[in-house]
Amino acid sequence: MDHRFYLALDEGDRGGHGRYFQRAGYTKLQGKCGSDNCFDGVYSDGKNIIINEAKPLGANGTISLNGASGNLPTQMTDRWVQSAIGRLRASGDPAAMRTANMLTEAINNGTLIKVVTASREQTALIVKVK
Repeated sequence: MDHRFYLALDEGDRGGHGRYFQRAGYTKLQGKCGSDNCFDGVYSDGKNIIINEAKPLGANGTISLNGASGNLPTQMTDRWVQSAIGRLRASGDPAAMRTANMLTEAINNGTLIKVVTASREQTALIVKVK
């Protein structure tokens, strides 16, 4: 099964994938941990939690995630997600800590969806990560 789909962006969506998720009925949650982006976006529809990593879309349709670096595992791996959840908890921000708890619950319930969005000009590609 192909877990990719393309969508046309309107002027208000360019550079802001979050608006796409919000228009689809998702509420944006706190995904920042201090000055660091733990997640580029975290969204909930009350049943599922989406974590979104935003990247540029290469000219040939490619997307590149960051590999392991220092103490951080490769982006969007289970270890990377757990690391980001830990940083949200350690941030001391009550909203980030709530998001960390919701993410942990979503992992335990099988309702966490990992996606990568990539955009170029008027096109965006959304890929569901397994």
